[in-house]
Amino acid sequence: SKTLMLNTLHKAQVDMTDGIDALSNDKALIELAGIAPDDLVFSFWDASVFRPAHFVAVSPGGNQVVLGVRGTLSTADALTDAGADTLPLHGGAVHRGMLEGARFVLESSLHALQTAQERCLATSGECKLLITGHSLGAGTAASIALLLETQLAGSYSWLPEYSCIAVAPPAIVSHSLLAISKPVIQSVICGHDMVPRASVANVDQLVHEIVAALSLIHI
Repeated sequence: SKTLMLNTLHKAQVDMTDGIDALSNDKALIELAGIAPDDLVFSFWDASVFRPAHFVAVSPGGNQVVLGVRGTLSTADALTDAGADTLPLHGGAVHRGMLEGARFVLESSLHALQTAQERCLATSGECKLLITGHSLGAGTAASIALLLETQLAGSYSWLPEYSCIAVAPPAIVSHSLLAISKPVIQSVICGHDMVPRASVANVDQLVHEIVAALSLIHI
């Protein structure tokens, strides 16, 4: 049949990042962000599980360093999302995939953050750090901010004043970490977007509610 032919002529393309090289990613970022090529200090696009794509750039005004983390785009990113068991942090719990990704991003971008900060100070005499991302990237960015506020506060004390803007972040922390999160993390959520409201606990509750509702139906 025609349907069978369509299904067998081409291999299904699941990973949207296949065949896209680092240079193409850099060019797209530079164009979309409206920055000069020299303002992109570092980029990492070879994402794998718990190793999300990210970049370090200097703002056009030269007074801000941006650490950006890409959202879910590859199969590996989806597996990081799926790592929804938790790890302990400062008396609370954090999504394992996001926290492991946060540790990797900080380690990977360490030298670039130092270089970008030095450039900012040399250019404008001031420097702030913005940690940001969307979806998976937002959860990872928020986890970075939490790490800097807790476990890694001493190790990264050389960093400038920082804040985190998390765009459509998933629900990744326990309620006990709310007080630490509020001063440094700002979440931006569009309308009734389901991703920021989805968590293991919420999905489990939904399943129980569906089962309970079905039990009331008499066929």
